[in-house]
Amino acid sequence: MAVSKLWSVTSRLGQVIDYAANPEKTAADIYTEEQYQALRDVLSYAKDEEKTEREFFVEGINCNPATARDQFISVKKAYGKDDGIQAYHGYLSFKEQDISPELAQKIGMEFANEVWGKRFQVVVTTHLNTKHLHCHYVINSVSFVDGKRLWGDEKAWFKFRLVADRLCEKYGLYYNPNPNRSKQSSYYYKQEQAGMPSRYSITRDAIDEAIAHSTNLKTFDYILTQMGYEHCLSDSRKYWTIVPKGYKKPIRLKSLGENYTEEAIKRRLTENQKVLIVLLPKKR
Repeated sequence: MAVSKLWSVTSRLGQVIDYAANPEKTAADIYTEEQYQALRDVLSYAKDEEKTEREFFVEGINCNPATARDQFISVKKAYGKDDGIQAYHGYLSFKEQDISPELAQKIGMEFANEVWGKRFQVVVTTHLNTKHLHCHYVINSVSFVDGKRLWGDEKAWFKFRLVADRLCEKYGLYYNPNPNRSKQSSYYYKQEQAGMPSRYSITRDAIDEAIAHSTNLKTFDYILTQMGYEHCLSDSRKYWTIVPKGYKKPIRLKSLGENYTEEAIKRRLTENQKVLIVLLPKKR
């Protein structure tokens, strides 16, 4: 089973995901650093060689990954749409199983081509720095074909789920329709069974994404904040809580399932540390 998510990039992400050195300035220095910092940060993160280990796992659709930032900006300038949302950053995460990085990248490319390939520039990369292989996407917010912005099915969670599930079935990847989770209302359970997003499933996806890019509680806490989630992870509180998007009342993280208790989250972060140590190249 693969989990997908997409969010807009409008502000700086460098402080959250600054695992790579800032790229050297190019001929595009006529643009201010602040104006396109979000776009540069997220592209740098998606192409981070420390996470991908090899350049083989970085590819572009309708663009060259090495110069994607400048190509994205050129399209925006051409259509006079260089303000607002600069790009969309998404991911496709695979559950623990026998899947190779090559297959993950292949599926990731097929997914991106089907969802965005006809109208948008996309950078696709497979990250190997956590227990779960995951493909990252950076999609230009403006189409190179007609200058229209990303909208409708091109950023619909429901469509992503259908495409991802079909590709997993195509390549014989395991799908578990009944993961172990704590009890929740039949309304939300039926939503998830029907493939519809619920406040629980969306919040789980957000937490999974934050954990995927964290090796400690401080980073995890910061990424959740940058994703727009109100939450409390204080040891002084009896329960850790989070406020789902679109809601005012917080829920206990443990209500999301056994993988989201305080102990489970800390364990998953510790496991990321071990995986990162294994994947880092040895110093000569």
